[in-house]
Amino acid sequence: MTSIEEINYELGINIMKASVLFIPSIMIEEAKKKNDTIDFDQYGGKVLLIEGNGKNYFLEDNSPSLYHVLQKSVLLDGNILKLLQWKEKFDTATFEFILEKYREQLKGYTFAAEWLQANVRSVVPDVSEEVLGSFGMQYDQLEKHRLDVDRRFGLRALEQQNPSSAPVANEKMELPAIMELMGMENLNKGMATVQETVVPKQDRSERIKALKAKIEAEADDYLLDYIFGVPTGKTTVEH
Repeated sequence: MTSIEEINYELGINIMKASVLFIPSIMIEEAKKKNDTIDFDQYGGKVLLIEGNGKNYFLEDNSPSLYHVLQKSVLLDGNILKLLQWKEKFDTATFEFILEKYREQLKGYTFAAEWLQANVRSVVPDVSEEVLGSFGMQYDQLEKHRLDVDRRFGLRALEQQNPSSAPVANEKMELPAIMELMGMENLNKGMATVQETVVPKQDRSERIKALKAKIEAEADDYLLDYIFGVPTGKTTVEH
């Protein structure tokens, strides 16, 4: 048995690694509400780097970042390989569900990367040109990967039939909406399991609906700890 949690974690961890982030003030205020024993203000106005091996730290002056972010494309290619393997391993309905959740997850991260790129100067006024370029590279890689996933798994035709479901790269979203999208769709704890062996026949839409309902019912709020590296004590990025 392989759990949806494990699958989402495998894919999500590669999206997160080789990343640059900063913590918006709205998230710092939210962190204060959840944990009043830590001085979260110390994390404001700083850029957090997550290396390709999971090591993470705040960048100091002249610290390299672009080299690390360039590794993201290799990690994302690894996700493509995993999806191809799972396409052969699971029944059609199960794989479609896995792919649906990954696309939603990827859309959230891509929107977030675009927002981070557009707002880094206002939050980190002294950001270096290299770090600024790293934010741009990060968004470009995620958007390229999103399009690659669509192309490889034949999703273009689906989006043409239902344009409202297609992610729009230049669509404007406020940060709370992005955070909600990311928080609801990624790396949730205690989720439903996926049957690796023969699955009893059942209407495909009912099976997908049932799996989705379990995930949404048991989703955890991991965003502060996991996405932005704020140590609330719940989880850490694995090496």
